[in-house]
Amino acid sequence: MLLVAVASVLGLLTYQRNALYADPLALWEDNVAKQPQNPRGRYHLGRALINVNRYTEALEQFDAGLAMTSIEDGKLAAGRSLVLLLLGRPSEAEQPARRACEMEPENLELRTNLGNVFWLSGRLADAEREFQQVVAKDPQNAGALFGLGNLAYQAGKKEKAVVYFAGSFAAYPVSAEVANNLAGALLDLGRHAEALDCFRCAVRLDPKLGRARANYATLLARAGRMEEAIPEYEAAVRLMPADAEARVNLGLAYQLGGALAAARAQYEEVLRFQPENVAARERLASLSKDGTSQRPKQ
Repeated sequence: MLLVAVASVLGLLTYQRNALYADPLALWEDNVAKQPQNPRGRYHLGRALINVNRYTEALEQFDAGLAMTSIEDGKLAAGRSLVLLLLGRPSEAEQPARRACEMEPENLELRTNLGNVFWLSGRLADAEREFQQVVAKDPQNAGALFGLGNLAYQAGKKEKAVVYFAGSFAAYPVSAEVANNLAGALLDLGRHAEALDCFRCAVRLDPKLGRARANYATLLARAGRMEEAIPEYEAAVRLMPADAEARVNLGLAYQLGGALAAARAQYEEVLRFQPENVAARERLASLSKDGTSQRPKQ
């Protein structure tokens, strides 16, 4: 069962973004148009742009604000670090993340963000140090607990991961990403009923989280609830059209239900953008054979 891997950190940033970045876009666009030299306006416009996934434009606003001398530097640096992470550029995110922490050393969210930078850069010990420092000051800090859960899961410490993810979800029970990762860890421990509940919760919290929908569908399929699984796989494929695993599993669900033309279309689409995909090639070949009883893979 796949957790939201890189996306899990972005999910944490979504948690931070929802808390911090709820400014109306039009308001701050107007503010910057009227006062282009006001770094405060640049900061808030960058936040609003992040909220609508316009990351490159957000980066331009934070950079423009940082070019001006202002007490907003710490916040602008944090915004720049965040958007660089969202753009998949963690190596560039470290310097502004450190700068933000230096300017606001008591701000635990900024230190959590630095931990995320380290994690995405593969510096796991540094990431754990930052997250642990946050938890030492705030034992219920959802972001740091989520980061520690991801690190524990990555290290194969599934029981510890469950504890951290559960703590994160208790502190912030509206995060689909945390619910998804908690479900994945529970499933790896064989706690299927709890995992199914958590996947269902993740989908309810964020119907647009494609990986959660794919995971939920797989668990439904494994429980023999194929009629429920197929719509979830279909939703996952709409949300993640280039996700080969979701497409192969949707194809297999169709195949098990006798919809062979629909199954063939999914396998062929996978091979179109990923010609080396063994699962899709094998399932396509199986359409002319009798052995179609295999469940969607974990």
